[in-house]
Amino acid sequence: MVQCRLALIAALLVALGAACGSEPVGDAVPPPAKQVANKTPVSAPTPVATATQTAAPTPIPTATPMPAPEVPLPLGESTLAEVEFFYRDPATVARAVLAKMFGQGDLSPAVASWMRYLMPKVVVSPLIYQMYAWANYPVGTYPNVEQFMSEFLNNPKGYAEAASDWLDSDPCTWPVEVQEQVVAFEQEATGTLRASVTVLLYSWDWESARSGAGVAYLRDPEGYLNRFRCTKAGEAATNETPAAAPATPTPSPVPTPVPTATPMPA
Repeated sequence: MVQCRLALIAALLVALGAACGSEPVGDAVPPPAKQVANKTPVSAPTPVATATQTAAPTPIPTATPMPAPEVPLPLGESTLAEVEFFYRDPATVARAVLAKMFGQGDLSPAVASWMRYLMPKVVVSPLIYQMYAWANYPVGTYPNVEQFMSEFLNNPKGYAEAASDWLDSDPCTWPVEVQEQVVAFEQEATGTLRASVTVLLYSWDWESARSGAGVAYLRDPEGYLNRFRCTKAGEAATNETPAAAPATPTPSPVPTPVPTATPMPA
């Protein structure tokens, strides 16, 4: 059961390695990927070249402001195929969302300008999405990726702060299967979850954000991983105060999942 649930995490690790160009710190065997039968990834526009995480973003566009959603949408559920597609190519999902916001084509100048600016945030969005799912959804169900991306692009720091709060929470409040998934993730890509938060909140470069966790893991792998298990060590680790964590607005209240998925735009 746990191995089946780790299929998406394995896909996310592959996509993350391609996007960030970094090698995992841990040396554990990656979780086996689950084969998805009779499911086709959602059709989407041709991807554009992604930017590296450390590239300096283009100054924020001013001529065409990004509109805020008229009404906050409850996050429904996406199919496994949609989530796998999002993990492989978050840039395409982001372009489709921006195109819908502007009512223009996905390759229009306004969308292209915003994509250049938002790309460092888009690259780490699947990691924030994964933590959002762990924190708020039953195991085996996934937030609607299009709706998540729409909310995330309008408030990336808010979602990063919520993810940070969840990482610092007591693992004993997490389902056992979530604990096992997080431990497996940390074995394969140590510090990656925390790094995604640090990049969004403090604008650190990717390798600097990961380096401390890598050293801690190499010195004491089990002690490091116990931070994500329901143990006394895990409880003590989660009670530690994050360094230099400024007060930031929290995202909108966690919506109640609905059973009907909203298809991604073609």
